[in-house]
Amino acid sequence: MRAPRTGVTSMIPVSRKPEDRSALFGGAGLGPPGVLCCVLFCVLAALILDYGALPPPFAPSTVSPIDFFARVAFHYSDPDELNRLRLEAAQRAPRVYVEENDWVETIVRDLERIEALVEKSATSGQLRDGVTAEKLSHDYGMLADEMFRSRNAGLLRVTSSIRDTLKLQFARSAILAEDDYKIEVNKPEPRRIVRIKLAGGKESATAYVDAKDYLRLADALESVKKASWRESADWNLSRAISSYLDSKFKPSVKLDAARSKRFEAEHIKEVGSGEVQVAEGDAILERNQIVRAPALVKLRHEFNAYKSGLPWLERVKHLAGLLALAGAVLAIFLIVATRIQPGLWKRRRALVMLGIFCLGTLALSRALLFSGRTLAYAPMIILGMSAALAFGQAVALLALSGVALLSTFAGISWEAIPLDGGQAFFSLALLAGAVAAAIPAERLNDRWDLLKYGVLGGVLQGSVALGISLLVSSPDPLSAQWPQSGLPTLTDALVLYANGPLCGLLVLGSLPLIESLFGIITNIRLFELADLNQPALRRLQLEAPGTFAHTLQVRFLAEPAAEAIGAHTRLVSAGVLYHDLGKTLKPEYFVENTFEAEERHKRLKPSVSALLIISHVKDGIDMAREYKLPSQIVDFIPEHHGTTLVSYFYHSAVKEAAKETLPGEEASATEVQEAFFRYPGPKPQTRETAIVMLADTVEAASRTLNNPSATRLRQFVHELMMDKLLDNQLDDCNLTFAELALVEEAFLRVLATRFHSRIRYPGQEEEEEAAEAKFEERLERAEDALQAAAGGGR
Repeated sequence: MRAPRTGVTSMIPVSRKPEDRSALFGGAGLGPPGVLCCVLFCVLAALILDYGALPPPFAPSTVSPIDFFARVAFHYSDPDELNRLRLEAAQRAPRVYVEENDWVETIVRDLERIEALVEKSATSGQLRDGVTAEKLSHDYGMLADEMFRSRNAGLLRVTSSIRDTLKLQFARSAILAEDDYKIEVNKPEPRRIVRIKLAGGKESATAYVDAKDYLRLADALESVKKASWRESADWNLSRAISSYLDSKFKPSVKLDAARSKRFEAEHIKEVGSGEVQVAEGDAILERNQIVRAPALVKLRHEFNAYKSGLPWLERVKHLAGLLALAGAVLAIFLIVATRIQPGLWKRRRALVMLGIFCLGTLALSRALLFSGRTLAYAPMIILGMSAALAFGQAVALLALSGVALLSTFAGISWEAIPLDGGQAFFSLALLAGAVAAAIPAERLNDRWDLLKYGVLGGVLQGSVALGISLLVSSPDPLSAQWPQSGLPTLTDALVLYANGPLCGLLVLGSLPLIESLFGIITNIRLFELADLNQPALRRLQLEAPGTFAHTLQVRFLAEPAAEAIGAHTRLVSAGVLYHDLGKTLKPEYFVENTFEAEERHKRLKPSVSALLIISHVKDGIDMAREYKLPSQIVDFIPEHHGTTLVSYFYHSAVKEAAKETLPGEEASATEVQEAFFRYPGPKPQTRETAIVMLADTVEAASRTLNNPSATRLRQFVHELMMDKLLDNQLDDCNLTFAELALVEEAFLRVLATRFHSRIRYPGQEEEEEAAEAKFEERLERAEDALQAAAGGGR
């Protein structure tokens, strides 16, 4: 009866399902929805790679290594060029200035009043009284005194000279304030202003004033002062008049801002849309010449025009090539990934999310290049960590390799200058960093592990970029082969160093979201779920304490067994705590919770009792969803029973059916439908749920033992496990006979500590004898059932 423990036979899987040789991409798991998703992925990847035209592979102020001429005629509206033209038009527009009303009179009026007072005054005292009476400024006192002293020394000639200079010399000119003068002299040609003349306070004429005819205020003032000095014979008088002019002199015109704006608007209108016309064959770049920003703008528009003007057949060929490339990458991923993880297609939501993350990373890479940045900013480490947490390092490596390859093509502008090949080195650096940072969920023991692995990935990818940049900067053929082709620089290396920790922090902050999107549970989440203070577990402890005690015993059996075969021990440790959660709703019908459970079932029909027992699976699933437990934990609830038979109530029903058979009729067990007494399933789909099934069976049955010998204990455990095996409950998991043997040994080690020798108390001998007799009877019944199953009795 024992399974072989050595040789080739012990390594074959327990499952007896024939292998599907046609399952190239995961077998029936692909299906029409899967095919549609794969096609959609390839189409989106091709469209992302084909979108737009990348910027020219040059930087401003660098030297162009080639001559480049426009391959097609095109035109475009350049916002920068339009702004420049509008600015030039606004600068060319003449500004409008209006004459100051009575400008000459304003300047000389007070001077002439003082002159009149000087002529009428006989003494200086009379002169000062006259200044006060005329309400002139006290600052003019010194001027009045000097004029009084010098009235016989050509005073009248000075005053009239100033008036004549102001009237005649500046009749056609425009005296501007300092700020206005600076604006006017710095304007492009033609430099002229509009002067509006006044007569009697009203506009009388409009004239243009050329640059040669407008003066700065300081220069005009100096000219007036020189004219007064020529007529003055007294130095003190000249100084006093200069002080007077300093206080009274002002610009002859002032700016009319509203009319100036209207002139600007008229000139800007004449610019139009600022459209740039380029003919086929026009030179855009010249070899060994400095590359300017306007040339790069023109070059980018040439790329777009050339690409848009290609024949539709060329465009279709290009798209078909990109589609074939994306399809090949996806096919390689599916073929290898489904061989690494045969049950990959069962996790469809996680696969969809992985596809979205891959497309998002690819689109972001294209967007970075499209905006003129490098791939150093691409968050490849986030993709690597997410894929590894969901599927493990091997599948993550496949996904990263595919995205890195496609990202390289995202950086190659097929319609542009054939110099851009450096993105392959960026992809190599990003791939190295992402692989180093990819941490599988079972190794994530602490949240800070994400930051640590992010730093590791950043160091690795930054070091690769640094090495490439140092090679390029050295006198090596590499730099000559890819001139200015987007190869990593020292700045890119620094960005990549910082990229890793930043990605680690982003994953750390979004870990709950990633777990939810991918449907994964990390060790961190399992630690949280295994906390006995979780609401669901607290309810189980309070309402079904016997079931909770049984759960802990099953946990003690399952954990060493999972560790022995290399299964996910922490998943088993957390999942087993919830496997009997449904018993919380009807704890009184389960013997571990109350001594009255057996009496209750005696008052019920076996079919009703079986229904009550089986219903705890559905109740457990409903409660698990109510408490929002992950699907991997929920799977333990139905799968730990599989489709096993509730044998006690089934046999009770068969006996009752036999008793109700009429005389002369042959009793038949087939009248009782066995399917009604079986759990709904499914059978265990993973090694972890299979271990919990076996541990639950062994723990429950071992309660009937009373200090058995080592031989009897081994035989007992082996018979229980063979019963599950012969009932085909282990067909859908990946357990091998060798692993079953290790699980059995782990169970025995734990049970041996429970049934260790101890002193017997008076009266225990009779109890043990009764228990042994009961065990022998149960063992004989189990053997009869096994023989019937082996002989096709079912």
